[in-house]
Amino acid sequence: MKSLILTIIIISSVFVDLLAQIKYEVKETEQNIRKGFEVLLPGSTVKDADLSLREFLKVYKAKIEYTDKNKIESMAMQTLIPAVNTTPIDLYFNTISIGTDAKFYLYFNLGDLYITLKGTPEKYVAALSIVNQVVGKIAADKAQFQVDSVSNFEKSLEKDLEGLANDKKSIESSMEKNKKSVSENELKIKENERAIEKNKSDQTTFLAQITSEKTFLASMNPDALKERIKSIDGEVKDLQKSNEKANDDIASKKGKITMSVSVITSSKTLIESNNKQIETIKTQKSVDAGSGLDPKAVKERVKVLEDQQKDLVKSNEKLMSDNVKSEGDIQTMKSEILTTNNQIQVRQTNIQSKSKEKFDLEQKISNNNLDDRMRKVDEMQKSYEKLQKDQEKFAKEIDVEKAEIDNLKLENKSKETVNIPDNLKAQSIKKVDIEKAKLDLQKVKSIQQTYMDMK
Repeated sequence: MKSLILTIIIISSVFVDLLAQIKYEVKETEQNIRKGFEVLLPGSTVKDADLSLREFLKVYKAKIEYTDKNKIESMAMQTLIPAVNTTPIDLYFNTISIGTDAKFYLYFNLGDLYITLKGTPEKYVAALSIVNQVVGKIAADKAQFQVDSVSNFEKSLEKDLEGLANDKKSIESSMEKNKKSVSENELKIKENERAIEKNKSDQTTFLAQITSEKTFLASMNPDALKERIKSIDGEVKDLQKSNEKANDDIASKKGKITMSVSVITSSKTLIESNNKQIETIKTQKSVDAGSGLDPKAVKERVKVLEDQQKDLVKSNEKLMSDNVKSEGDIQTMKSEILTTNNQIQVRQTNIQSKSKEKFDLEQKISNNNLDDRMRKVDEMQKSYEKLQKDQEKFAKEIDVEKAEIDNLKLENKSKETVNIPDNLKAQSIKKVDIEKAKLDLQKVKSIQQTYMDMK
């Protein structure tokens, strides 16, 4: 706002300068043998005055050149200005700065003399008119610049006003968008609250089902049942190995019995053979004793037979003793086989009992769908935990949405209480400035017209 006021003040001061230019001073002067006109232009610059003067001379199709190397003075050669002279003349001119003002010199050269009031009074009035027209051109050009500046300034203000109006629309649009977002977030909060309520209900349902299933499974103790089945498998395997070992032992004992029976049979056959030889020896002894042979020879013969008989008796005694021992061993082994068979039967009965127990346990697991129910409990537990996480997620989303709603409402309140009023105030100021610029434009156009009338 301060910048705007400063701009208006500057433009107003320019108007004052323009009005002051109407009181320009025209004097006769003489420089470097040249005689002509000296004009003081309050508020003008050397650049503006020189440019306007050159453009003025273009109307007369003047060819302009600098007369010195420093480009201070210029000459419009052979310029035809009917109001001043019927034949072309040379015009010399230059512009200098005098403080904040400008001053230009203009000399009309008729060839052998310069136009002056005393020397050429009949042409002086026409030359003075040309000078006045040049001043009018300079002032009019400067006024046009001011017209353009004020007009552009007015357009700039109007563009600023349009920008402010668009800003207001943008702010209002943003506020509407925020309101819509608030409504959407409130709807999301309600949806999340409903989701939380449903989630809690589902949690309660799942928790009840999980508790019920866990209570049932605890009563059935499926892990213990499976552990018992595993234990039974081990026990049955051990019993089967024991029976296999027992059967191998029985087979070994039966083999030994068969061998012992064979040995006993062979021994009995040998004993019978030995008994026959003993009878033969006894008969031979009787025969030898009654043979009438040399008693000494008979005695020796009998002794030999008796030794043979003794050997056979001893052999039979050993064979019989061995047979008795073998038969005792056979009876012992048969008794052991019987005992082992009984043990096998007991183990087999035990195996059948354990197999039935295993079958019953497996049926118990199968009939009650324990595996499925345990899997179902695990699944429900995971679903229950997911529901808990979802509930936390919904709660966090609600907190985020509430915070966003608070921010949006705070933002709208700031826009409603600060941005919109500031914008309206700025628009009001801009409108005042535009009206002021329009008045200023009328003033500067009026000044411009005054100078246009001088041309």
